[in-house]
Amino acid sequence: IQLNLKLLGKIPTIVENNAFIRLNKSVHTISELHENLTILLQEETFKMQIVNLFDIVEDVVQIQKTIYQNINFDIENSTFKAKINPHAMKQILQNIISNACKYSSQNDYIKIYNKNNSLYIQDSGKGIKEPEKIFERSYSEEHSSGIGLDIVKRLSYAMNIAVEVNSSEQGSCFILRFNYD
Repeated sequence: IQLNLKLLGKIPTIVENNAFIRLNKSVHTISELHENLTILLQEETFKMQIVNLFDIVEDVVQIQKTIYQNINFDIENSTFKAKINPHAMKQILQNIISNACKYSSQNDYIKIYNKNNSLYIQDSGKGIKEPEKIFERSYSEEHSSGIGLDIVKRLSYAMNIAVEVNSSEQGSCFILRFNYD
């Protein structure tokens, strides 16, 4: 499907068609869901290693920049090493950052930085109505599958990362706290 969409995307009259744009976003969502489930199924066997988190942040942000060209990204890039599974962490960041993009408007921002052994992902989007419910598997505010943040919770737990969410009408902030015993 992705290959056929790329081929269709070469036809100038189709690229700006609303149905094509919606189809492209839907295929991207399905692809993300597939990746989520694949990583989750590997949860029991994944290996932990020390990695600079901002290398993964950069990869995820580059993907999102191509999809959400009107979102401003502010990455306070520094070295922040943590013992994680890189594939699981990429999926966690992909879910959180893509949600921040989906629920932001044109010219909103997403700021990513670290402080006190924690990674902050802050956005200026519309906020979350019931942040205490977002990690429940079936909960969704915008008719999505509701599985993405459940997977964030599960993968974070497996890597001993605490996830917190603060939200208001001016945006949300996800905090990943890296705990070491």
